Amino acid sequence: MKNRTAGRGVPALDAAARAAVVHAPGLCARAAALLADVERRPGTHGYDSVCVALRVALPEVDDHKRLRWCREYWRARYRSWVEHRLLENLSGPDLRRFVADRVAVEGREHLDAALDAREPVVVFTPHFGSFLVATLRVAFEACGRKQLFLFYDPPELNRYSPTMRGIFDRMAVGAESVWNSRAGLVKVSKGLARGGVLGLMPDVSRWEPSAIFVPLFGRFEVFMAGTAFFALRFKARLLPLYCRPVGPGRFRLEVDPPLAVAGDGPTVDALFETTAAIARNMETHIRRDPEQWIYWPRFGSQTERAVSLPKDPEGWEAAVTSLRERFQSRSPALASLLACLERQLAEAAALSESRQESA
Repeated sequence: MKNRTAGRGVPALDAAARAAVVHAPGLCARAAALLADVERRPGTHGYDSVCVALRVALPEVDDHKRLRWCREYWRARYRSWVEHRLLENLSGPDLRRFVADRVAVEGREHLDAALDAREPVVVFTPHFGSFLVATLRVAFEACGRKQLFLFYDPPELNRYSPTMRGIFDRMAVGAESVWNSRAGLVKVSKGLARGGVLGLMPDVSRWEPSAIFVPLFGRFEVFMAGTAFFALRFKARLLPLYCRPVGPGRFRLEVDPPLAVAGDGPTVDALFETTAAIARNMETHIRRDPEQWIYWPRFGSQTERAVSLPKDPEGWEAAVTSLRERFQSRSPALASLLACLERQLAEAAALSESRQESA
């Protein structure tokens, strides 16, 4: 978990909090929500950015509901800290009992069909709700049925990765944690070729040549294309997962039907269409429970505030030009792609004019 919340600055307090979450997790979750109300109020750090993001993404929502969602967003983040500390401190047997007894699965038929099929599977969950609990439950279900591989950024990119890896290793259900590196790619590729399962989080974004823009809440947002790539490259079943807390120490894991995978391989068009389908699926769930998505503070920061999805050819030309100029120095590969799109738009416009004149 990347958000900064209570208890991380003072070692003694942090140690006490870790002990408390094991013995009284419900009480700690309620205390965390109260602390969120105190520390995250209008005008405080992070609060206003979430409200602005919600206004940009959901302009049809009234201010009263938006403020309630903003308050619930911070409560959920503070409760998530308690949840993660609890999972970090449970023993292997206790972890297995936790996910077996406290996580109800909806859409089990989709999960069972994927784990029992011969074809490989790519499961994804965004940073939404209790995403760690979701992945733990999938690891529990996959044990003895399919080899599960979990991708993590190396510690230099995400300091929490070794902790996450330790939780799954301690759970001892056969899930293999892999660093996002060349060696990791080779290992995952071999595993999928044998019909294994890969778990990914598609809303992790960095400025890399593989990053692409797809529509999300009526805007261009940056997504990594890795989830779509593996599904397309290995003709894998693409399965969405969303886990929500439904009470003190209780969770509901929703497994959606598999998403259609576009095309016969990882072409540029297929990568875009599949990644866009992932984003649409995410948006459906986030609209239902917007307070559960942790990335609201950075929503829209990848693009200019003025850039939204155009509805006419002239709008597309202006939007693409704006993006290319903005990211020319930060991402030459992206700027080159956008320049190519500009040329294609111009060619399409010229062809359309020619046909109209001929008619």
